[in-house]
Amino acid sequence: MNYNKWRIYFKEDVNKFLNDSNNKQIKGRLNEKLKEILEYLNKGERNLYKIFDIKKLKLKSFELELCRLRIGDFRIILDIDY
Repeated sequence: MNYNKWRIYFKEDVNKFLNDSNNKQIKGRLNEKLKEILEYLNKGERNLYKIFDIKKLKLKSFELELCRLRIGDFRIILDIDY
């Protein structure tokens, strides 16, 4: 799988939260969810609404788009560039 194909950026406060040693469980869940997203995207899947709890997702070729991924009560902003 080509992970270099995708660039995922987190807001600064999210990075601080995930780097906190008390949040290893959430970080692990996030990493698993990101792997799932990358697998679906690399397979060409674009309808992620039915797979993940994503409030807003727009995927258009060669454009930077914004989506919101909800994991538990913690909201993460993802920018997916492809």
